[in-house]
Amino acid sequence: MYTADDYVVRVEHHYGEYVGLVSEFPSLSNVADTRAEAEAGMRALLADVLRDLVDSNEHVPTPLISA
Repeated sequence: MYTADDYVVRVEHHYGEYVGLVSEFPSLSNVADTRAEAEAGMRALLADVLRDLVDSNEHVPTPLISA
């Protein structure tokens, strides 16, 4: 099983806020006041989503590039 650390989280700066994104999960994002908070929040959200996918026997996307 993959973990949140297996995915590359990119952080973009938009209109004074930082947005954490993961290419393999285009519908997910995390908005925060700092770059570090955006990345940490995205990793926490991703960990929850991965756990839910595994628990419901759904497909878990393969990381495009390992982190």
